[in-house]
Amino acid sequence: MSITELMPVYPRCGVRPVRGEHCHLIDESGERYLDFASGIAVNLLGHSHQGLIGAIQQQAATLQRAHEVAEEAFNEPWSELDPTDGPRDPKLQAALDDPDPEHFTELKEAFARVEDERREKGDPWQAVDDQIDDGLIKRDKELLVPAGQVQWGMPGGGEQYKEQAKGIKAKYSNDFEVAANAQGLSLKDIPKESKNAEALILQKLSDLSPLDKLLPDGKPDYDYYNETKENLIDQLSPTNAQAYRERRFRFPGDENGVLAEIERRKVAAQDVLEQWFDAPKYKGLSNEQATQVDSLLELLSQATQVLALRGRHVSRGDLLKRMLKAGVGDRTIVGAAFVLTNRSLAALLKDDTQSKLTLNNRDLAVFFPFTYRDLDEDEKQRWLDLYAATG
Repeated sequence: MSITELMPVYPRCGVRPVRGEHCHLIDESGERYLDFASGIAVNLLGHSHQGLIGAIQQQAATLQRAHEVAEEAFNEPWSELDPTDGPRDPKLQAALDDPDPEHFTELKEAFARVEDERREKGDPWQAVDDQIDDGLIKRDKELLVPAGQVQWGMPGGGEQYKEQAKGIKAKYSNDFEVAANAQGLSLKDIPKESKNAEALILQKLSDLSPLDKLLPDGKPDYDYYNETKENLIDQLSPTNAQAYRERRFRFPGDENGVLAEIERRKVAAQDVLEQWFDAPKYKGLSNEQATQVDSLLELLSQATQVLALRGRHVSRGDLLKRMLKAGVGDRTIVGAAFVLTNRSLAALLKDDTQSKLTLNNRDLAVFFPFTYRDLDEDEKQRWLDLYAATG
């Protein structure tokens, strides 16, 4: 038996149809035949059903037009703007979210028609996307209230925003799940083309803080923080991961970019905070020894206050001098604490890396005020001179 392109499972039909109309097939010569071998769709609608043809043409034209406008706007192929292995490119999404009606007008209109088509067809994921969009806009409107209360010229001026924002975001993250469940769907199955496909992961990244988990010495567990952050970033598409690393944040309900700017500054402060904790506090001492010195000074401050209430006025320096003479405690720790009680000598012991980081990065103290409290009195005044008038 010879091998041909077609296996001889069924005998070949002598008729070669080139088009169809209703229940007929028409061959090359124009001869018409009744089609008794048609599939399910043809049985229901017939060949070349005008309603079906019109719907296909309309949808194809709508999608094609949206793709063409996007490619022209960004001078990139559609396969890169909306890759098959992840959500659409953040710059395309940012253009669609741009609140200015004069920006990307044709692009927005083209994609609006695509979404309208999906709504008319009752696409459940479009309904979920619409509900999430509404929730994000409402969330951002709520976030703008504490955002307006951030005081950039005050240590701790961003703390209230951080706390309130976390609660507001948590409320709306639950709404995302509810929106999907109302359609009988699960958010883990959200299609990649949804602009909100990774909204929950991005929100978890936004809420993540180095202070979420502390070590026994009260310092952040940066191994846990960095591992958690990288695990979340790994769950993002390459385009969204890049957008996060470049600090491009999406807040569709904020027309003026206030929330995105606060988010950028907060994340930048978190990055500097790791350097602050890694920096040595006192020259020649480990961070563990520095903590012991600070604890001893705090304990002696409390002791001098108790003695003062009993009518005995003694300084921390006097108590430390007596400890050194009596050989009480670790001589390195006690000696360092004694030097720090002498204002003229303290500067010789203090490492200025942390102070420089705080003085050179205003937002570090705005979001993490303990970095300001750790400055000496002269440094605190310098910080206020630099930034208080700018708040």
